[in-house]
Amino acid sequence: MPEIGLRRPLSRDVTVVGRDDAADLTVTRGSISRRHAELRRGPEGEWMVADMGSTNGTYLNDVEVDDAELEDGDHVQFGDAIFKFVLADSAPYHDKVYSVTVLDGITSIYNQRFFFSHLDKQMAKAQRVKSDMAMIIIDIDWFSDLNEERGELCGDSVLRTLARRISLQTKSEYLSARIGGEEFAVFMPGAELDDALDLAESIREAVDCEAFAFEGNDFEVSVSAGVAASAEGELNAREIVDEARKQLTSAKEHGRNCVAP
Repeated sequence: MPEIGLRRPLSRDVTVVGRDDAADLTVTRGSISRRHAELRRGPEGEWMVADMGSTNGTYLNDVEVDDAELEDGDHVQFGDAIFKFVLADSAPYHDKVYSVTVLDGITSIYNQRFFFSHLDKQMAKAQRVKSDMAMIIIDIDWFSDLNEERGELCGDSVLRTLARRISLQTKSEYLSARIGGEEFAVFMPGAELDDALDLAESIREAVDCEAFAFEGNDFEVSVSAGVAASAEGELNAREIVDEARKQLTSAKEHGRNCVAP
């Protein structure tokens, strides 16, 4: 899945784009050459893009180029990766577009598309460098019943409150997202299974210990969580998700409001 809406600020006068980890802007896609192209700022503040002899070419607005000047809003393509060039003056507008693209409309945390795009990239990197990763998938217990009894507006309120409680328990280096109707996930780079189990239990307790409220009425909500870990890059993105979902099913089969394994 491609990375949608991810911004890459150009903080240097010359930025090398490529698949190599040593590139200034690393794009880990097979169609990208190790040193694919460079973006450079000229003496008058203008920006240029120049191909560096790449295998699959560099394109500006669908036209292959060797060296060309960039204008605000241009689409620049390296292999099969497409970027939009945005000048700082128009950044507020593009910030709004970015938010709509990567954030969930109800909870304002990351959405499913962005989460799995980020996960694919990070798990591929973990396999290259043999680093630990962990994943938690969280599901609200009996959520469909809650929607039927209290209405969808109440359900949306529960989703927002849960997102806040997850965010409060989660370190800044971890990524949390809403990945389904009542399903959330936390991706934990560099974490081991015990770290993920501890965090999952903290989230479960944060939900269980304080009532939820909507339109002056308090009510109880609980969550179940499945946890998986990849030691030294042993799992890919699909495998760690599948294992976390398997453990989530186990938690529900064991009575809900618990964490598995």
